[in-house]
Amino acid sequence: RVDKGDMSKMYYYFKEELLRTRDFSIADVNKLLVVRDFIRTKSYSGSDRRKYIRVYKQLPLNCTFHGRTFETHTSNISFGGVCFSSQSPLAVDNDVICRIQMDHTYSIDCIVRVLRMQSCGQDNPGAGPYDVAGVFEFMGDDDKMNLAQFLKFNLAQAHDQDSLPAV
Repeated sequence: RVDKGDMSKMYYYFKEELLRTRDFSIADVNKLLVVRDFIRTKSYSGSDRRKYIRVYKQLPLNCTFHGRTFETHTSNISFGGVCFSSQSPLAVDNDVICRIQMDHTYSIDCIVRVLRMQSCGQDNPGAGPYDVAGVFEFMGDDDKMNLAQFLKFNLAQAHDQDSLPAV
């Protein structure tokens, strides 16, 4: 059950999304409440400000780009996007079809729009490997909920490890 206080907070955080869709159900509001946990506060300022909290975890990733498939791994993931490595350059503003293996039991399928591609070549700048960062352009509802649960679990684990006393 969603009370009026939650509804007003929801409207504040998701005003643009709610205005785009005139009709929404309680199930939609509940999904947005889960998502709200991953949004950084607006009071944070800095050059590295992100809308969503990132989880630094290497997950197996299968990508398809212009008919070519390759395997790699993530370096970090959030509710908004993913950063991964690539041996060859990927053009900015292009879509990559991805399957991210979250654990042994499930994976998520998504389309990632490439926002940044940066060479990591130490010896030869401009050469591979490359760090590729992108936003989730498309992801099914079930995959969004699985991603949210994965992030929630990993953020809680990281918080628990940070709060352990030093030995």
